Amino acid sequence: MLLLLIIFFCKAQKSRDFPAYPLDVPEQNSMMAKWEKKPVFDFKLIDDMESDGKWTVTSIGKMTYTQDRAKDGKRSLRFSTSLRDTAYLRLPGNQSEWGQMFNISGQAGASSVLLRFDTPQDWSDFNRISFWVYVHPTAKMFRHNINLGIESEGAVSNALTSARSHYVNDLKQGVWNHVIFEMPHLQRDKVSMFSITRELTGYNPGEEGTVTYDIDRLELQRVVTDQYEGWTVSPEKFAFSHIGYRLKDSKIAMVGSGAGDHFQLIDQKDKVVLSGKVGVVKNKNGVFHQLDFSNLETEGIYRIRCGSLESDPFPINENIWVQPVFKAVNFFFCQRCGYAVPGIHEVCHLDWQGFRGDVKKVINGGYHDAGDLSQGSFLTSMAAFVLMRNLEVLQERKVATEMTDRIRSEIA
Repeated sequence: MLLLLIIFFCKAQKSRDFPAYPLDVPEQNSMMAKWEKKPVFDFKLIDDMESDGKWTVTSIGKMTYTQDRAKDGKRSLRFSTSLRDTAYLRLPGNQSEWGQMFNISGQAGASSVLLRFDTPQDWSDFNRISFWVYVHPTAKMFRHNINLGIESEGAVSNALTSARSHYVNDLKQGVWNHVIFEMPHLQRDKVSMFSITRELTGYNPGEEGTVTYDIDRLELQRVVTDQYEGWTVSPEKFAFSHIGYRLKDSKIAMVGSGAGDHFQLIDQKDKVVLSGKVGVVKNKNGVFHQLDFSNLETEGIYRIRCGSLESDPFPINENIWVQPVFKAVNFFFCQRCGYAVPGIHEVCHLDWQGFRGDVKKVINGGYHDAGDLSQGSFLTSMAAFVLMRNLEVLQERKVATEMTDRIRSEIA
């Protein structure tokens, strides 16, 4: 898939045969897809949901156990909540005279299911949380997310420590989603509580407004975790420009431990077009292994081979910048407010209104800010400026003709 996209952009940038927005998500390249493939060396079951009495629910959420489905065993934990806490919104100071929300922190509240431990648990031997979530299909609501929380006695929480929560986005409806979270950076020797939270972000007219999740098989796992701090490249991994390099620019890549002393650049026919020695750079940040192939100035699609390691393909092409611009415009399309974006949301924010005397007017439009939950007038104006600037460059260089039409559509 990646190779096909790169070939497409390098050879067909003047073609009008661009994929339709919104673009398909190449989930096979995601971090979660890579985590899913990791071998699990050990595990510890925390709760298989086969017995009662361990979980509690907060706020307006509802909790029960169900035998409708289970990932294993006979049942799962069912957690449901409306995305609007009507009673909370009616409290003094939480609504304007026109019924709009204001002065509300935390997106008007949250609902959670909590698992508290009478005796703090030592999770130090494990570095990953794993559980399964089945998302009940909801009318016109395409996006679902939850937030995981871990509390550990004695753990310090400030600007210099890692957040003890983790957002899980883009859960799919009608299937079991495997939720995994690597946590080697968290203190976890005296864990007193684990939580699964749904923030009450509200919902648009016509949407169902209530979400229901079936949760099963919560366990701890031990895996080889990703590198999460420092500047060195992870063992047996490359760090390079995935969008490619321009002809005359410096072309530098890095490689982690486990590679050889020499490297090669391989073309699409598996022919070696350049060989070089792996350089060693030492400074206060560590020891780094550098690959310099700046002398290669021939357009094409290449891979790096270093010892037994081989990178994904990347282009060398003067117009490599068009690919990220194309994808950035797709992002703006997906962030449109007051517009039905296929597979993402229906026409939204019809309840965002402006008032002058007795006159009120819907003021949706522009682009979303903060995960599709609100608009950002300042950011929308800045986005329009950036789009116009890119439009000028595309017109000056006479590349990617259809891109100009798409950018005009966004600006309008």
